Amino acid sequence: MYLTKVNFWKVIFNQYCYKLKSYAGSYTSLVMVQLIAILLSVGGMSHMGGGSSERFDIEVSIYSHALVLIFTMFWAFATAILITTKAYRYEDFNFVTNRITSNMSNILFLLTIGIIGAFTASMSFYLNKIIALLVYDYDYIIYTTNSLAETITGFSSTVLYIFLCGALGYLLGVLVQINRLFGFVIPALFIGELFIGASWYDYSAIVNWISGIYTTEASFFLFVFKVLASLIILFLASITLSNRLEVRR
Repeated sequence: MYLTKVNFWKVIFNQYCYKLKSYAGSYTSLVMVQLIAILLSVGGMSHMGGGSSERFDIEVSIYSHALVLIFTMFWAFATAILITTKAYRYEDFNFVTNRITSNMSNILFLLTIGIIGAFTASMSFYLNKIIALLVYDYDYIIYTTNSLAETITGFSSTVLYIFLCGALGYLLGVLVQINRLFGFVIPALFIGELFIGASWYDYSAIVNWISGIYTTEASFFLFVFKVLASLIILFLASITLSNRLEVRR
C-alpha cells in the first residue's frame, strides 16, 4: 500500500466521470422540466393588442426562453440538494476519497449540468418558435439576431445563473444533512418573508436584494465578479460544513 501513490486530482476526475454516468437521471429530469416549461410558454410570454378596425385586428405575442430558464434554475437547485443526500454521498466510497475530493467532484458535476442546462434552455427558444408556428396561424414573424459577442455573453450569464442556483441548493442540502430542521426552517422563512413583504410593503426584501445584486448590473465583468465571489463563499461554506458532517456521522 505504501508503494501506491494516490493522485489528488486524478481521484477528483475519476469521481467526476463516475457521477456524470451514474447521475443519468438528472438529465432525464432536465428534459422533462424544460418540456413542461416549453408547453407552458407556447402561447407566448406576453401579449399586446394594437389598433383594430373592420378590416384588421392586430395582436402581438412575444416569445422568449425566460420560463425555461427559470424552470432550469429550479431544477439545478433541486439536483444540488439531491446529490448531498446520504445515498449519493455513500457512492463516493467506491473510490479512495475524502470529503474534499467528494465536494470538488460535486462542484464540477454542478458546473457541467449548468452548462448543459444553459445550452438546452437557449436552444429551447427555437423549439418553442417551431411549436408556435405549427399551432398558431401567424401572419408575420419578427425576430432579432444577436452578435457573436452578445451570444457568448448571454450564454455565459445563463451558465452562471444556473450554477449559482446549484450552489445555493448544495449549501442547503449540506445544512439539511447536518440537521433536518433546516429543511423546514429555511423554506418557511423564505416563503414567509415573501408573503409578509408582499402584504406589508408590496415587495419582498429578499427578492429585491437579490435582484439588485445579480439582475440589474450593467457591467458584465462586474456581474461575473459578483457571481464568482458568491460561488466561492457558498462552496467554501458547504465544504466546511460537510467536514463537520463527516465527524458527526
